Amino acid sequence: PRSRARIAGETGLTRGTVSSLVNELIDLHLLRETGEDERPGGVGRPAQTLELDDRVVAIGLEVNVDYLAVCVEDLTGAVRHERRVYTDNRRSSSGPVLTRLARMARRAVDEVEQEGLLAAGIAVALPGLVEVRTGTLLRAPNLGWSGIAIADELGRRIGPLPVRVENEANLAALAEQWQGAAQGLRS
Repeated sequence: PRSRARIAGETGLTRGTVSSLVNELIDLHLLRETGEDERPGGVGRPAQTLELDDRVVAIGLEVNVDYLAVCVEDLTGAVRHERRVYTDNRRSSSGPVLTRLARMARRAVDEVEQEGLLAAGIAVALPGLVEVRTGTLLRAPNLGWSGIAIADELGRRIGPLPVRVENEANLAALAEQWQGAAQGLRS
């Protein structure tokens, strides 16, 4: 949590610019005012703190050789929904697997919407070589899949949310950097 003044001081932006940007982020439900004074008992007008809003969520999907998973997290990192279904995907063609995964994702989206949360998008972790720009799985040898437009396929099955596709190991490395053993490391 930080006040607008502190954000301006730490970023070098003017207070007016910070205030304008903060108001926009509040309107988008990405930030919220806590109602708490950053310096209780201080002199002058109280500096209200801002923090990440927990109403916007992201949907994470994973296809693995022996399970499908869905996880919904808000901007604070809190897990709002999680489900894993164990199944042998090595012997399945992509169509039925993606249909099951889309059904899991749709249930998660419906659940968070019933809670008044806003789903921002979907990220899909895949065990293979991925073309991120097009959302295409180029080759997943352990699944026996190749040349599948995963983002398009899931987008048709799930609905209007943007779908981003990435290699599972790359996403695992990011998770470790953001929340795990690699916090604070640059590489």
